Parts: sequence; C-alpha cells; structure tokens
Amino acid sequence: MKIDYEYLRGLLLAFQNCKKPYTNIDELEENGFLYKEDSFLFHMEILYDYNFIVSRSSRSGFGYSDEDNLGPSWQQIDLRLTGLGHEFISSLNDPDVWSEICKNFKKSGIDTVKSVAIELAKSFAKKKITALLSEWIMMLFKIKYHFYFYFQKNR
Repeated sequence: MKIDYEYLRGLLLAFQNCKKPYTNIDELEENGFLYKEDSFLFHMEILYDYNFIVSRSSRSGFGYSDEDNLGPSWQQIDLRLTGLGHEFISSLNDPDVWSEICKNFKKSGIDTVKSVAIELAKSFAKKKITALLSEWIMMLFKIKYHFYFYFQKNR
C-alpha cells in the first residue's frame, strides 16, 4: 500500500483538532476515519512508526493487535500527537508548504516529506520575518527622515 498524503494529513488534522489532549479511534471515526479500514491501519502504523503519535498507556502501540489465535482487534486507548507530530502537521497546514508537497513530493517517502515540509515552513517563516523587518526598517528610516527635516526647518 502506498502513502496517501491527503489521508495522512487529514488524520493528523483530526488529532490536532480534537478538543482534549487525547483522542481515540471512536473520535477519529466520528471525523471520517474508519478504524476497520485497511487504509486507517496503514496510516496509523506510519504515524506510530515515525513517532508522530503516542499512547497514553504504558503499553506500546496505538490499540491494534493481531494475535495469531484471536485475529485482529482494536482496543480503545487514548492517543495524542507528539511534539514532532505537531510540528509536522503545523508545517503541512501552511498552504505554500502543502502546495509544494503536492506538486513535487507526492511520491517521496514519509521521512523526505517530513523533512521537506518542516524545512519549507522554516524557510517561508524566515522570508516573512525578513519582509517584516524590511518594512520596519523603511518605516524607521521615514520617521528619521521626517524628524531630520522637521528640526532643520525649526532651527
């Protein structure tokens, strides 16, 4: 199965938008992510593999087990985004970042997409900071210019 970045982003958003620090498979299902579907399991495993989500429980995993004699089953456990998970979805929420990912990195692996998304978000933020600083410098220059001529006239 291939990673569906639209699905993965939506799943991350469902975690981010929950009203409490933790969510569970029932709440995710209320947001359209059906835990009995293979795509849900696949993308949850990716989120878990890359430490984007963690369980509140002392046991490892995210509530899915596939015992040989019992078959696949889900347990209702509390899950949350990790710091890295929050950073990743915050990066993907930037429209410029998401556009670049969709155009140029849809076929890349998750590690590449994560790195590119975070670096692009930082780069776009630096550009915004530079633009703001440039505006402030120009404003200060204009103020200094007006004060200079004001005092020159009133000497």
